[in-house]
Amino acid sequence: MKKISLLTSSLLVFSAILAGCQKGDDGNRLEALAKDELSQYSYASCKYDYNSGGSALSLAKSETQTYFGKKYNSSNLESILGAGPASIVNFAESTGVRFYQTSSFSDKGCSVLSSLPSLPSDLQDEFDGVNSKGGTLGLYLNKGTANLPSTNQRAAIIVRRDANKWVLTHEFMHHLFHDKLAETPGYSDVREDYYIAKKAVKKASREYLNGSKNTEEYYSAIKALNTSLIKVLKAYFLEEMTIETILAEKFDSGTFTDVVEGQKINGAFYIVSSRDNAKIYIETLRAENDLAKIALYKKSADFKEFEQEIAKLEKEMNELAKPAQRYKDKKESEFRRSGLYDDGQMAAMINHQGCSHSHGLEKLLEEEAD
Repeated sequence: MKKISLLTSSLLVFSAILAGCQKGDDGNRLEALAKDELSQYSYASCKYDYNSGGSALSLAKSETQTYFGKKYNSSNLESILGAGPASIVNFAESTGVRFYQTSSFSDKGCSVLSSLPSLPSDLQDEFDGVNSKGGTLGLYLNKGTANLPSTNQRAAIIVRRDANKWVLTHEFMHHLFHDKLAETPGYSDVREDYYIAKKAVKKASREYLNGSKNTEEYYSAIKALNTSLIKVLKAYFLEEMTIETILAEKFDSGTFTDVVEGQKINGAFYIVSSRDNAKIYIETLRAENDLAKIALYKKSADFKEFEQEIAKLEKEMNELAKPAQRYKDKKESEFRRSGLYDDGQMAAMINHQGCSHSHGLEKLLEEEAD
């Protein structure tokens, strides 16, 4: 999410051999690099250079509704699945987004994206803030992001200099989903809507308990909170699940080319962790609803609509995560049986880093509204 930090952290198992890998290294070094990370992040950046791959296609616009009811122009994704990094960047920029490079993530990878423009100062500050704990590989910022003048005219995608095609494509999909969402009549920032709803519930609860607000006003505030939180989850954690599921499907079908399986493995970790993160906030919402039931002396039937919507969303989350969970468990088991890594190294390798799409979201969801 943060918008993408697609990397499973790893140990430098072959650091003496691999330090300073550059494009043009021999096959033995690439082979060793492929085994050094569960995510194969650096391997992918050295295996395929900026001008590798085919050209982006020009396809008729095709709107698709996918998981969680999310919509996007799927022809723009299909156009780049067989394209190389240079062609992806050129095509994506024709849709209203500008790519920028920042420092490499690893000293093992290759500077595939070094020809992209460097970050202007406002975007560099934003990326540094998002990356304060490390691990961020990319960041999507929609057009008109507050306090970021570099996004006034178009959206921005920030990627590491050693990022690979999977990362570029993931980031571009955030742009496709946001573009479609922004076309919705009455569109507004779902995070801001949630914050407003959260403040309204706290205020309505306080005023109801001291007798200055009636039951229906409190109930309406709770209803708005349920609606807004579900929208936030769909726009962030569940968007991450959606993107990684679609990319895995395209990889399995053979249409998503010049990418490596390690990135699919990493995506499976991310699907599962995004589902788990969403569940935390769903449980928080359920607790808020239960408190309102008690305070309002409402019957469960009065909250049935909320509970059904939450249950439906949770069921879809769990169903979408099942294939990723099975694939993740299978690959983890294979790596353990390979004997290449001890338990400490495996623990580090499966400590999946979160995507930076939801940067600031956790703080918003957790903080107390005034």
